[in-house]
Amino acid sequence: MRRIVFLCASLCACASARRGAFDAGEVPVPLLPQWIAAGSTFGGALSPDGRELYFDTMTADRKTMTMLVSRFDGSGWGAPAPLAFSTGPRDIDPFVTPDGQHLLFESDRARGNFDVWIADRSKGGGWATPRPVEAVNTDDNEVFATQSAAGEMVFGRAAQTTGRPRPVLYSFRPGGAPRPLPASINDGNTSSNPLIAPDGSFLVFVSDRPGGQGDTDLWVSFRDGEQWREPRNLGVPINTADGEFAPGISADGAWLFFTRRHEGRNVVQVVRTPGMLRGP
Repeated sequence: MRRIVFLCASLCACASARRGAFDAGEVPVPLLPQWIAAGSTFGGALSPDGRELYFDTMTADRKTMTMLVSRFDGSGWGAPAPLAFSTGPRDIDPFVTPDGQHLLFESDRARGNFDVWIADRSKGGGWATPRPVEAVNTDDNEVFATQSAAGEMVFGRAAQTTGRPRPVLYSFRPGGAPRPLPASINDGNTSSNPLIAPDGSFLVFVSDRPGGQGDTDLWVSFRDGEQWREPRNLGVPINTADGEFAPGISADGAWLFFTRRHEGRNVVQVVRTPGMLRGP
């Protein structure tokens, strides 16, 4: 079985901290229940050094969405605080690039539709003023952008219409133009929230296609050269009859994060990364 080689050589000094940061095993459990209450919180993106955890909270009417960060001090996680530049009105889906130097997110702050934005890591350890990623943004909604260490970005794009249009998932490489992912992924059912592995070898995404456990599930497609293999359902206990969405993975491959929608409330989950994600 082919092993996924995660980009963690520079992170060895922090490995013990990461392993002890979450009390989770093979069955998903709520993430940081002392800080993240079930309800309006979603997402989960861990910085490569394992010391910053980013997620979202929203108001009941969904008109305000704010990005938060909790920091690990070696013994525990601190109280989440809003990011200074998360001024919205709706900022969503934070993602820290594998080198830890950039933070991707989506916002409707400029034009009323969601665009991809990027903030660079500042010398003091915080984030500089974000700017839009013009190479991928359009008048439609671009959402849930993630990026491999090689710079390949994947994201969803949905038309500006009433209701809930089905997103199309795209791949973008610097110097090129965004291209739709193949029909095996964009199969006509709902496909969203694409998470590319740090080494680019697999793609976890959300879909309600046939063969799942119910509602939306997490699926994985492995890369074979320039092609993507037929997606596989991550199965129980990650997927359930509830809706699972917003996947995230730690840079060392140890932890998988996602959100489960249960009885109308979001519950952010963490679990040891399943063996399926270590090879096809």
